[in-house]
Amino acid sequence: MQPTNETLEARQNIVRRALRYRGAMDVAQVAERYFWSKDEAHAVLEFLLEQGSAIVEADLYYHAELYERARRATISERRQVQTMPSSHFAALMAGCIRTLAPPEEQLKQAIEKLTDRPFPANQWETQLLPTRVNGYRPELLDRLLASGEVFWHLSNDGLSFHSYADVDWDADTDAIALRHCGLNPQSPNQEAAEIQGIAGQARNDVLTPDEQSVMQFLQKRGASFISAFAAGKDEAEMQEILFSLMEKGLVHADSFTPIRIWLERDKIEKYIGRRKLAMQTAAAKSGRWDIRRPLKPRSVEEKLNRAFDKIGLLSRETAASLLDISWSAALEHLRVWEYTGRVWRGYFVEGLSGAQYIRENAYISVRHELEHPADKIVWLAATDPNQVWGKILSYDPEKQFTSVPGTAVALKKGIPVAVFERKGHTLRIFDENILTETLIVFSEAFKKRNIFPALHRITVKQFPETATQALSDAGFMRVMLDYVLYR
Repeated sequence: MQPTNETLEARQNIVRRALRYRGAMDVAQVAERYFWSKDEAHAVLEFLLEQGSAIVEADLYYHAELYERARRATISERRQVQTMPSSHFAALMAGCIRTLAPPEEQLKQAIEKLTDRPFPANQWETQLLPTRVNGYRPELLDRLLASGEVFWHLSNDGLSFHSYADVDWDADTDAIALRHCGLNPQSPNQEAAEIQGIAGQARNDVLTPDEQSVMQFLQKRGASFISAFAAGKDEAEMQEILFSLMEKGLVHADSFTPIRIWLERDKIEKYIGRRKLAMQTAAAKSGRWDIRRPLKPRSVEEKLNRAFDKIGLLSRETAASLLDISWSAALEHLRVWEYTGRVWRGYFVEGLSGAQYIRENAYISVRHELEHPADKIVWLAATDPNQVWGKILSYDPEKQFTSVPGTAVALKKGIPVAVFERKGHTLRIFDENILTETLIVFSEAFKKRNIFPALHRITVKQFPETATQALSDAGFMRVMLDYVLYR
């Protein structure tokens, strides 16, 4: 039964006061507060909306006057923000790579910051994780994967890690095959039988009979070791089938060993005798294999919160690699968050677009780090996502370098001071006043395997003459015409 106009008017006066003094509420909260049905509560809130007394965003209703007052106050606050140089943001990003914690905890935090972001598979253990984890060892990652907290996924975009908490366990795994073959269900509510029928046909076009058999086995039995698969094929054959499915993004293992073997497969083919047997044995004992299951769909609010968790400041440039929605769509929500006190907007950093946001609960800490960058030297791989020059920020014309694998850059207060190119073959210097200190920091990072962890030595062949003494002071040895640093 719908309320009369008189009742509706009385109720809207009550709800309007509640929105003013109690804050924003949704339909369910209003209904529970006043013992109304949801339809009745919705009718009252919509009545306020039509009158212009309320504003709705993300299913929450705000008092229009308070909303407008907050908007004006926020705009006033923006004008008082002091803009920091681009280098301060570069220092902020470089400084949050590693925390003071045991290696196991550092690894968890590193994976959490990089979750859902694909990178080339060979960069994870040669660049990303060693830079973020003191004394990184492959078994640390294997233990984390075996714990059931995260899993990896190989795709055309690279390799990414995801949380098991984000898996949609109720989704039909046949939908994975649909997406893999370039087909999409017409709607999320499509009948399971129809999905299975199309998926089965798609599989016949793409997967080999052996691959189909493995997929059916995993769907029926769940995560399994190689030894549990159907008889008639040896473990080496099963490994090739699983690797093929892995390359297609359909399966994963609870160990990183398959990825390591996959990356080294050309070298392994040349191994003979015990060495090759050892690699085959490692592959056979590389943990359980399972179907890669889809992730739960996320709302725009969830996507924005996760982006803020990974980076302290969101702008068009910083959000590009974190959000799978357009920046204009994100702005619609961020503007409301701004007026309701959930984020601060301002022109915080030079070189970024004008609409820049910091989450309210991190505003003080982020502003402090932008205003007071750490006065220390940090060496990073040029391709590291936390190295922002040439990606998020434009290069200083006098301090340009190429962001390619094999290049490492030293930053002091976010400013590039030196670069090693071609895996240390070439040394370029941007600030000679701190060259010795810069190279000593590099030497320490190299010996700890934080930088260039796969190399056993660095051989510098091209360098300025003014760098010879600094190289010697940092532990580099003169060998013929070169300088060599041994781990």
